Amino acid sequence: MKHTPRLITSKHLFLSAITGCVLLASGCASLTQETCAQFEERTREVDYATHYRNSDTDLEASARHFKSLPKNTPAVARLYKLQLDATTISPCHHVAIHKELYLLRAARQGMEFEEIREFYAGDGTLIATKREAMSKQLSTNGYYVATVPLPIPRLAPMGKYLVVSKLIVRTAENRQGTLLAKASAGFQVIPRDGCAPPT
Repeated sequence: MKHTPRLITSKHLFLSAITGCVLLASGCASLTQETCAQFEERTREVDYATHYRNSDTDLEASARHFKSLPKNTPAVARLYKLQLDATTISPCHHVAIHKELYLLRAARQGMEFEEIREFYAGDGTLIATKREAMSKQLSTNGYYVATVPLPIPRLAPMGKYLVVSKLIVRTAENRQGTLLAKASAGFQVIPRDGCAPPT
């Protein structure tokens, strides 16, 4: 006696499982997710400041690879990178900003470092600016790394966005400041219950 119905059922279950995995991998389906109200409550406890840590291993490798600090130069950023942990994100979620900086600086008094983070809409409109004093954190030569969470609010319009980060140094002779480095990364906000629209 043949058991065709059981074979068909097993096959269908297998195909359904595979389809579900593909959808999850592509971001078009998800398990039960946090509500916007829960997300907004949680953001009250999140630290959104930049906290750099010095990576000794990367510092040694960078010192062998990059040129040293030029004479009579207050500071240089030999490397400055900005990366996001996702290129598409839906409202009421965080996207992580990973930053890497290889900084060479002179041992001068009165030097001030500031990091400016700007957020732009896809049409180039500046949405917001965040400034952070970095003098205490960037007190020596170092290969600095940091990860900063970026919240996507529930009313964020769908579309493409750009994060731009700038590192500024100010000295006693130049209080206006000098741009040491600039980096950027883009992402797209998509609906909470769907995939990215075609572009």
